[in-house]
Amino acid sequence: MDDERLCQALWRRYYHVVNIDARHNPRLELRQLPRRYWRFLTEKQASARDERIEINVSSQGSEAGSTS
Repeated sequence: MDDERLCQALWRRYYHVVNIDARHNPRLELRQLPRRYWRFLTEKQASARDERIEINVSSQGSEAGSTS
């Protein structure tokens, strides 16, 4: 997985974790950012493939430090 896709997957995961469903306000969202710009937002592009990718940042860091 290249760096761009990793960053997008991490951003999507962060966005979904900090999102508060009870405070979802679609009218305010549309007023702040019109729907025509949504296609450029990573968090609005739900990709099933990225959701299935298991991101384990801690294991990537430990592999880089090993000297076997």
